[in-house]
Amino acid sequence: MSRIRANTITNQNANGAPNFPDGITVSGVVTATVSNSTLGTLTVTGNATVGGTLGVGGTLTYEDVTNIDSIGIITARSGIRIAAGSTVGPISGIITYFGDGSQLTGIDATKIQTGNTIVETTTSRIDNKVDNVGVLTVTASGAKVTGIVTVFGQGIDYQWQGGTATAWWKNEDMVSTSSWPAAKGGTDANFINGAGGTNGLTLNSVDNTFGGKKSYEMSSGGTGSLRTSNEDQNQWWSGSEGFTFIMAMRKDSHGSGSNLGDGFWVFNYNPQSGDNVGGWSIGPFGDHTWGNQYGEIFGNTGGLFENNYMNFSYPWNGLLMCRMYNFSHLELSVNGGNGWHGLEMRHSRPSSLPTSNFRALSILNFANEASSSHNGHGRVAECAYWKNKRLAGAELEAVTRHWCEKFQL
Repeated sequence: MSRIRANTITNQNANGAPNFPDGITVSGVVTATVSNSTLGTLTVTGNATVGGTLGVGGTLTYEDVTNIDSIGIITARSGIRIAAGSTVGPISGIITYFGDGSQLTGIDATKIQTGNTIVETTTSRIDNKVDNVGVLTVTASGAKVTGIVTVFGQGIDYQWQGGTATAWWKNEDMVSTSSWPAAKGGTDANFINGAGGTNGLTLNSVDNTFGGKKSYEMSSGGTGSLRTSNEDQNQWWSGSEGFTFIMAMRKDSHGSGSNLGDGFWVFNYNPQSGDNVGGWSIGPFGDHTWGNQYGEIFGNTGGLFENNYMNFSYPWNGLLMCRMYNFSHLELSVNGGNGWHGLEMRHSRPSSLPTSNFRALSILNFANEASSSHNGHGRVAECAYWKNKRLAGAELEAVTRHWCEKFQL
């Protein structure tokens, strides 16, 4: 074996690089320092294999690359072209296309639109307009949704979630006979013990009357009640403005009191007075009079209800609704699962009812009541209240449909 030791190796004329016609094998490190700009290019006409790391300070230009493994961003200056029948993947990151999609081939560009976000396939079409409103249209295969669909405008929120109600007491939130937190309306609307306590009140955790849902029940001998936490003057009703309340309920019997009875829903005038004249009571199928001091209203159990709609007998369960507009045109209606039926309509207020100073809402009895003849003999599963609003239209349809299905009416 021979060894050549030299500072510089040139061609035979000492004016250029030497030739290695059979190649050169290097087992160590090759360091090339180029100071002459005319020699600044490294050209390999055959194959070059790099077993270690290749560092490039400038631009690496290459063609016919089979695989690229990059942890950074790959910029394709002239684009990426994929042959027919080929695929791209797997890709664990995000591919961002810059452009309007007009140059994509094999796709009808008129079916991809960014302005109103229109995407069309051969089996269905979805038109989605957000900022400029619009209508979502699904055709052909249709749409299947397992969650909640909320449609604003003329549509219906099928699973009603409180809507525009001032206060909403949701079935799932029933806690105890002394607490029913409001799902809407804040802590002011929380139902707590009435002045009569909870005597006679029962919380049914499973009530087959309402499709296995919960319910509050008042026995015929009970004297308790639930009332709103807030009792500020005119907080819930001014005595003259309109209102709507809807209640999913069951009535088991009618109280023996000659007036102020059946307090399924009550506007309390003086909830802490401890007497029998604490407010205005509303319930279905009672004596259909305005009652004594501060009044009451019940649906007539006479011919209008029984002969026109059904043969009525206790117990009855369904939805009770009372709507009033500016304290006139009061309408009392019930819905047993087959539509709303008007029981009673009035166009004037009871003369003895105060025009202001109502302070609380209560259910199943007056908040301050101590007489079992004035309670609501039955059960309540859910209720909602709209202050200064006579509910109608899409939201009335939504809550009606949802509650009828929820409680299997």
